[in-house]
Amino acid sequence: MKASFSWYYRPTPEAFESLWAEGTFIFDTNVLLNLYSYPEAVREVYFSVLEKIGQRIWIPYHVGLEFHRNRINRIKQENARIRKLLTTITDVSGQLREEINTVELEKRNLGVKDMEARLKSAQEAHDSLREAVQIACEKLPSISLDDPIGDRIARLLEGKVGSHPHDQAALDALVVDAKDRYENKIPPGFSDAGKDGSVFFDRDIAYQRQHGDLIIWRQIIDHAKTQQIGKLVFVTGDNKRDWWWSEDGKTLGPNTALLQEMNLKASTEQFWIYSADQFLTHAENYLRAREVTPEAIQQVKEISKTSDGPTTAPAEDAFPWEQEIRLSTNDISPTDVDLLDFMSGDALRKERGEAIEHAKKRVSRAVGRWLRQNYENVLTYSGGMFDYVVFNDNITIGYQILSVSNVWQFVYSPAFQRVAYELNEKKKDAKIRRARLVVAIDRPIFGDKELQSYRRVERALAKSANALNLDAILVGHIDGDDFQPIVIANRGMN
Repeated sequence: MKASFSWYYRPTPEAFESLWAEGTFIFDTNVLLNLYSYPEAVREVYFSVLEKIGQRIWIPYHVGLEFHRNRINRIKQENARIRKLLTTITDVSGQLREEINTVELEKRNLGVKDMEARLKSAQEAHDSLREAVQIACEKLPSISLDDPIGDRIARLLEGKVGSHPHDQAALDALVVDAKDRYENKIPPGFSDAGKDGSVFFDRDIAYQRQHGDLIIWRQIIDHAKTQQIGKLVFVTGDNKRDWWWSEDGKTLGPNTALLQEMNLKASTEQFWIYSADQFLTHAENYLRAREVTPEAIQQVKEISKTSDGPTTAPAEDAFPWEQEIRLSTNDISPTDVDLLDFMSGDALRKERGEAIEHAKKRVSRAVGRWLRQNYENVLTYSGGMFDYVVFNDNITIGYQILSVSNVWQFVYSPAFQRVAYELNEKKKDAKIRRARLVVAIDRPIFGDKELQSYRRVERALAKSANALNLDAILVGHIDGDDFQPIVIANRGMN
């Protein structure tokens, strides 16, 4: 009976021994990104275990893509957490002294006569904590294209990444049934159906964020099938229910539908899914990884809980600044729009002075760097029509950049339609096949709530792209010298 319904049973100890000794190990994006979140000692343990199976590791192309798209943001998040801790320790120390001096306990005849000594002791403890966190801050990975952690991951995975979809049709074939699968709660991915649905581009192919898990899953199945892999292990930091079989709050094992689909479609002998901490726990036994400690396992478990939990859509009126979205175009006059116009030199407004020109150039350079990170052939257009022209797979794409301080006022103003009309005229004159509008917020966006508020209007922007005949509308923000996309709404989205 077990042979006919193997996905409902845990493999035997002998099967696990064989799986760990001979199996191919595949890691999810969150496992790689979480290496930035672990304390240094725990990270070294995890790398040590990964290197023991280095020759048997493989990742889908989409895992590599998601890792590189999110690496910088993860570094920022982790750096911000440590620096916030340093600020908190400093603030608490000062507030403590101020409050104690204000209350004046020694003058209240409460039997407390050594407050200064106690305060000094507390101050020394705070100073010690601040010193330790300051040392940690100095060791934080830098925000750059190269970092030691990323370089180590790259070396580990050199030559072990799957092929990318060769065109949009190939990608669409991977997710053609996504809507039906999600509606019928067929894993994986249905827990992500409530995501914002934003789109990003890679190799001029449009990806919807909500399809990430399904794309990874399909690429794993295809690899196992074409390479005839009999023994396969998938390690994920994702704890959502579309990956796990849970009853009464207890996780029994991997979602049985996943085990069944892998067995039927790829004909694998043995397939199992581990969480990031389970992988470390069993590595101690099956790989004789004596460097693994209970403390390391617990820290990995805690970080997995906080880094990739269930995602729910925010309430309709969750964020106060989203009231701006509801502004009617009749309520905004063109003079209300803080629009810095086109970036091309002949369109600069002289009356706004050198400061405006400098800001425009900074934004243009930031977007140019971002384009060059994503495309090999990027040219600065000197004809005054587009800011940049990209040549990708024999397709010419013109990018026009606008710098604004208030996206909502701009998008819901007559100026937006005027810009789109002029951009289409430029497209015809320059004989450019595709035209994309980049709307850059000339300040950094740090709050998660504010980021979500932008992402929630992605479909509205997609409708604008359709109506205005634009290939895509990109909204992003300028953080230092870098342009960070927030929403990429492409024409043709539902």
